[in-house]
Amino acid sequence: MSENTASEDESTFTANEQRETVRDRYTEVASDEESCGSNTATECCSETENRSGTEENEASLTGCCTNDKPSEEWAAEVGYDADEIAAAPTEANLGLGYGNPTAIANLDPGQTVLDLGSGGGFDCFLAATEVGEDGAVIGVDMTPAMIETTRENLAESDTENGEFRLGGNRTPSRGRRYRRCHHI
Repeated sequence: MSENTASEDESTFTANEQRETVRDRYTEVASDEESCGSNTATECCSETENRSGTEENEASLTGCCTNDKPSEEWAAEVGYDADEIAAAPTEANLGLGYGNPTAIANLDPGQTVLDLGSGGGFDCFLAATEVGEDGAVIGVDMTPAMIETTRENLAESDTENGEFRLGGNRTPSRGRRYRRCHHI
């Protein structure tokens, strides 16, 4: 893992500016009704702009076209199997993930899962199945539009043990404890 060697004075963004930039981009992704949920790169990625304008940076595309690929294809490349991809609502898979945390979390029925930075809720829906009706899954995201999207997905799904909350992506304070909680 590389270490950030830039000093605070050399940083181009303050922490608040960076958070706002991420929030704005994720709001754009959550609000993009036309591109996500498509199964073809042409339909999915045609509206995604390459912000740099160069071929080398096409890998920086985000949204349902992470790395210029449909969400389903990206999910498979970062470790989700076909059954997992099919199990979650299509709209929950926004192609924003970078791995499959539920595959390594060793979740058991009855446990509580806290997903900080839950995005479209893809991992939450998978975790909800693993922890079963006696368990609970709480997705937290800092983007109001993302929470709205995930709550709509939840209302349209059969998942009854999940909830999504708006909040910063920081670990809960020491005053509030989650018993047997897994952070995915």
